[in-house]
Amino acid sequence: MESIYILQKTYENLYALSAPIAEFLEKNLPCISPNWKRDCVDTVLEERISFDNRIGFQELDVYYLLVVLLDDRNWDALKELFPSDNFYSKENRDLLFRTKEIRNTVSHPRVGGYDENDFYNWENTLKETANLFGKNLGQLVADLHKSEKDRLFNFIAERTFDITMNSPHFKDLPQSKQKSIARTKQRLQDQTTAAGIMALFEDSYFLEKGQSIKKGLEEYNLPTFEDVMDDVRAFYYFGKEK
Repeated sequence: MESIYILQKTYENLYALSAPIAEFLEKNLPCISPNWKRDCVDTVLEERISFDNRIGFQELDVYYLLVVLLDDRNWDALKELFPSDNFYSKENRDLLFRTKEIRNTVSHPRVGGYDENDFYNWENTLKETANLFGKNLGQLVADLHKSEKDRLFNFIAERTFDITMNSPHFKDLPQSKQKSIARTKQRLQDQTTAAGIMALFEDSYFLEKGQSIKKGLEEYNLPTFEDVMDDVRAFYYFGKEK
């Protein structure tokens, strides 16, 4: 394995792992204090990041989630509230600290690179961490890909296919173009990753058939892939419209 691939896969695993940690914090921190956002989060993160009504745990990097969870005051308070819960054992806390160290390592990689042994050791640690929260790491990654894929497809469909195919002018297009549009929509939906959708989306626009469909849509002022290209790219790469 090349180092860049190892780092990418490990960070993907960490990103997927952030979801159950965020859910855990959202469920348990309110048990500590009615002002838990101030007492358990803002006080811990201090000036490193502003946690308010605009930013939820789902928006935080796994590093910050672990900083909050592993804070001595938060950990001890939860352990006292749930004394019979084995989650708060020293072994589990050490495991979470190792997970935090992995995140720091992949965010600040060494010049010499990493090998397969590094990757498998990291992956085993992250699998254990996922199990600690009652999750399977492989399923978390699969769910992440599906969520990203569904969000991108829906973003494109709402701005193109849904408008076009529900328009009274859709039936005025030649049958061949109607079928091509329907097939393109299905092919996009059949992709297994957001990257696959993006590649097909761009290919569909630049191919000769795509240009022919574009001209047909423009005759009826219906949205084309060109019209939404910038917004789709911004949504894919940055998670927001341009």
